[in-house]
Amino acid sequence: MSLSALFGLSTSAPAADPLLKVTALKQKGSYHFGRREWAYAVDQYDQAIGLCPDSPQLHANRSHVLKQLRRFDDAIKDADECIRIDWSVRLASLAWAPLPGVLLYTPRHYAQ
Repeated sequence: MSLSALFGLSTSAPAADPLLKVTALKQKGSYHFGRREWAYAVDQYDQAIGLCPDSPQLHANRSHVLKQLRRFDDAIKDADECIRIDWSVRLASLAWAPLPGVLLYTPRHYAQ
């Protein structure tokens, strides 16, 4: 899968700048996550999702950060959004685990 497809950007439009910006924000979010700088990480993912709201990867990553901040309701919303966008990406199981008291959904819950 190409980066533009992963981030939901069209390559037919002049998307190079937004794609680079989203990629840089995602990398910064991952950097801060690795350093356990949760507030900085969630800020980077918030900005990236603002530019590219249809990226399941970004929602899954932010869900992980939100779990660390113990913002479980928000983490579940991002996990749900990840699943809604593209169940086949298989990020959902990562985004959901481990959330206290959460039942895993199957694709039928997200039928279009």
